[in-house]
Amino acid sequence: MSDFVAPSLGSIDAPRAIPFYFGPEGRKCFGWLHRPASDKATNLGVVLCNPLGYDVMCAHRSYRYIATRLAAEGIATVRFDYPSGGDSPGNVDDPDRVAAWISSIRDACSEIKRHAGVTRLVLFGLRAGGTLAAEAARGIPDLVGFAAWSPFVSGTLLIRELRALAGMTSQAEGGTSSIIRADGGLHVAGFALSLQTVDDLQKISLTKLAEPPASCCLLMARDDLPSDSRLSKHWSAVGSRVLSVTVPGYAQMMRDAFESSLPLEAVETLTDWVKNLRTPFETHVEVTDLANQRARVPAAPGVLEQAEWFGPGLELSGISSRPESGTPKRTAILFGTVGANHRIGSNRLHVEIGRDLARLGYLSLRMDIGGTGDSGQVCERERFWEYKRDTHLDIVEGVEWLLRQPRVEAVVLWGICSGAYMCYHAALASESVSGALLFNLQLFRWREQEVKENLARGRVKSFAFYARKAVEIPTWRRFLAGSIDVRSIAGGIAARATKRIKVGLHQMVFGSSGAGLPRHQIAQLSKRGCRLSFVCTPEDTGLHEIRIHLGANASLVSHLPGVEYVEVGQDTGADHTFTAAAAQHWVKSWTQAQILKYFS
Repeated sequence: MSDFVAPSLGSIDAPRAIPFYFGPEGRKCFGWLHRPASDKATNLGVVLCNPLGYDVMCAHRSYRYIATRLAAEGIATVRFDYPSGGDSPGNVDDPDRVAAWISSIRDACSEIKRHAGVTRLVLFGLRAGGTLAAEAARGIPDLVGFAAWSPFVSGTLLIRELRALAGMTSQAEGGTSSIIRADGGLHVAGFALSLQTVDDLQKISLTKLAEPPASCCLLMARDDLPSDSRLSKHWSAVGSRVLSVTVPGYAQMMRDAFESSLPLEAVETLTDWVKNLRTPFETHVEVTDLANQRARVPAAPGVLEQAEWFGPGLELSGISSRPESGTPKRTAILFGTVGANHRIGSNRLHVEIGRDLARLGYLSLRMDIGGTGDSGQVCERERFWEYKRDTHLDIVEGVEWLLRQPRVEAVVLWGICSGAYMCYHAALASESVSGALLFNLQLFRWREQEVKENLARGRVKSFAFYARKAVEIPTWRRFLAGSIDVRSIAGGIAARATKRIKVGLHQMVFGSSGAGLPRHQIAQLSKRGCRLSFVCTPEDTGLHEIRIHLGANASLVSHLPGVEYVEVGQDTGADHTFTAAAAQHWVKSWTQAQILKYFS
């Protein structure tokens, strides 16, 4: 058993990171500079290179923690989104993405030298981030160290893993959703790669590099898989001092963001290794001010974006999207955090919808509630925290920020899952909210025991789902093979029936006008003129909550002015977070139509 003791998260002392944009047109990036305190600064900078796709969502908090931890040790650090990813300008169909990603790593190295004054550099990358960083290393002067955690030895292995992941996901969902894009590229776990990007990635092979990325390399292996020594052997053979270690925490870090854990021991291993490469500044250094790089930048044709701080102590962060020219509309849109994901939203939907709306004249804000993304402190979180505390008040702070912008008079809220929950309660709390688009709302009220029971039963789907599956031959094959947990399914359905009876009895005794009942709350919002759209995907786990409180298809409230129930068509392949390409297209088109129709 390891005797590792992590430093207290609250004891890590480093200045707040500075958001900025960098890079030339065509590969402009959004990033964060973590400068150390001036009395601790050393002549070493680290550039953190993101993985790709869904891995970015899982790793975002850990990357922020790594950067904070290194800055506390006097090591300036930059983390950033590649062009066409995250908060950076561009989209997946832009040409030459792999070349742009590799060049952006080199751009980030130039930026940290300019803005932190360092002359010695280290690259770190997780998974595909390590692979891209190794490719970029050849063009980076002053690189004294390279570190990677479970990098892909080749782009071919990366693409092979993505295809396998897509196949497993499709099979687990009982569907056959296509992972092949129309151009021959891939669409995996909600994120797309163009055919050119797939082809260019497959040209990468780290064992064919004639030189190692740096004279000193750290290769961190996962503790849940057999280690692969090919890189260590090859880079040692071509002249690098390679330290290979196995570290824990990968599997726990790379879960969905709402249940992931910080890999504290692995971070300390990395930090201790990097610290050995530090040297003091020999002379006073002048650093370039970042003010000009924090201004609004073109993020897409006709769209300007900027990092924003707001809320008590300016602890809440977000990115605003606004029209580049013309008079903005009087209604603005706020995107609420989904689970513990950072502000870009599931499958980058917040970014793409916000930019689409900006082209139509709407200001929007995609924000991180406290404890997610870049808001507040990096911390470990208890499960269900996004429901337990008054997180909707952070959404209200975002509403207030939008209302302080020129011409804005009202705000529409947009959220999926727990984001829908927070937006619903923010609408109740703020009379400036004129509408809420709520996708796959799971709860109206927090009842911890109910949620624990539902999750323990493995996210039991709706009764209609099981009724349909019961007549399909593959279902019976899985049943006979013992791969269907009948007991959990039966228990979940029974628990929902019990809840429905309890709600019904409450309404019989107290009537439907009780202040705490969703029906009453929705009636009050309707009376206030706040438009509500409850959008559900077929057989989503939240459908039972709608039926219990609002009736089938929200029939008990859909007669109210401005209240509607929308069920997404099965032909879109929509799941809980709209992973499929067709589902994302539907969400973007439907949102745009709703905003244009009802909110000026």
